[in-house]
Amino acid sequence: MENMDMTNGLTPSRRQFVAGAALACMAASWPAAARARRPFFGRHRDLELGIQLYPLSAEVERDLQGSFAKLAKLGFKAIETAGLHGHTAAELKAAADANGLAIRGMHIPVQWHRSPQDHMLTEDVAPIIADLQTVGAKSVVMALPLLAEGTVPALDDKLLPKLRSLIGAFTEADWKRTADFLNRRGEEFRKAGIRLSYHNHNFEFAPVDGTTGWDILLRETDPALVGFEMDIGWVAAAGRDPVEVLAQAKGRVQMLHMKDIDPRTKANFVAEQISVPLGKGIVDWPKLLDLAYASGVHGYFVEQEPPFANGPFAALAQSMAYLHVVR
Repeated sequence: MENMDMTNGLTPSRRQFVAGAALACMAASWPAAARARRPFFGRHRDLELGIQLYPLSAEVERDLQGSFAKLAKLGFKAIETAGLHGHTAAELKAAADANGLAIRGMHIPVQWHRSPQDHMLTEDVAPIIADLQTVGAKSVVMALPLLAEGTVPALDDKLLPKLRSLIGAFTEADWKRTADFLNRRGEEFRKAGIRLSYHNHNFEFAPVDGTTGWDILLRETDPALVGFEMDIGWVAAAGRDPVEVLAQAKGRVQMLHMKDIDPRTKANFVAEQISVPLGKGIVDWPKLLDLAYASGVHGYFVEQEPPFANGPFAALAQSMAYLHVVR
């Protein structure tokens, strides 16, 4: 059937009135449905899209200004660092400010120095607090459990196999040792207005005496002192449903590492996964993001593990394109 113009014969002003009235009636009849169909980050403009810099460490160390400019162009607003990336805190702050980025947090190794100027959480917290205050961050994150004294391996190419062996042998007492450390350090950071959080891999979901390291940390840490940053990809790599794990955490998770994994990833507890851009893997992002917002999650940081087919910035562009449309 031929298209019919129901406004044919009307003057332009009259046609505009009819069209406007029709749109107004439609908007009034289904505003809730319209809002529900809008992209998640369009509905929640109070949220910042952030980036964890760990996979970009080489790029940031080599070209700080250029890397931050690329991130800003992609649409990122917030940054979470992995230490200092070969720069001073003041240099990181200046580069972030120059590109309209805010440094919201910093991952600090618990028992290693990544570089001579980087910190360890087992050392005096005063220099850590000073650098966090310099960059303007109020979050510090511990991303591995505390190893027993005398067992800490060297930071070299044999580190991961050794960590798999050491953490794989953790007992409930070992996880409680980590929880106690988090509580003590969390109190020190809280006095400075900084929140300490724990970031998971998939080690934490291995069975331990009828429970898991993750559940022990949730149970044994003080919610007033310690938060959690859930790495969605590592939860999925452990064979767990991130939506279910987030729901069971009952508000303890304040930040997410938004990471997707390829369905070829086999469930494991030894830090193995095939990381892909967001929306290309197995994670149910619409369901997860809605639950995260309802649960009070305020930090949303994109992270994809290497290797990258066309470099990290191309992978980030794919993830950002997905985040602009995911509902």
